[in-house]
Amino acid sequence: MFTDAEMKRLHEGLMDRMVQAGWLHCYTYTVGKGFHLTWTVVGGEFAGHLRQIVETFRLKSNDRLPEIFDKLAQGERLPIVAWPIEPDRESLALWRESLDRLGCPRDADSLLVLAGIVCTWGPDIPA
Repeated sequence: MFTDAEMKRLHEGLMDRMVQAGWLHCYTYTVGKGFHLTWTVVGGEFAGHLRQIVETFRLKSNDRLPEIFDKLAQGERLPIVAWPIEPDRESLALWRESLDRLGCPRDADSLLVLAGIVCTWGPDIPA
């Protein structure tokens, strides 16, 4: 279990990567209000697609699912997972490309935080 300060650092670490990757113009944090993210057009597109993947495959329903999905996207053989929908090649490729561009750490905590960021503060899903 993480403290609030540790969770804030995990979020800020990923948001710093989003700024460096050109996904965010900037982000701010206000005590009592939380984070506010200003997305770039490119970042908004990637975040919208990631959000769609997270929601379609219910990656936030279990703390390990984002990591398992990432391993599957990287071509690793895994034990059987009861996905709500079988992951398709396009979704796996988009997930892999997005995380590669972002330089996102591939550990369970970082991937779960990324899923939370795009679902909580991400832009609307692209049409």
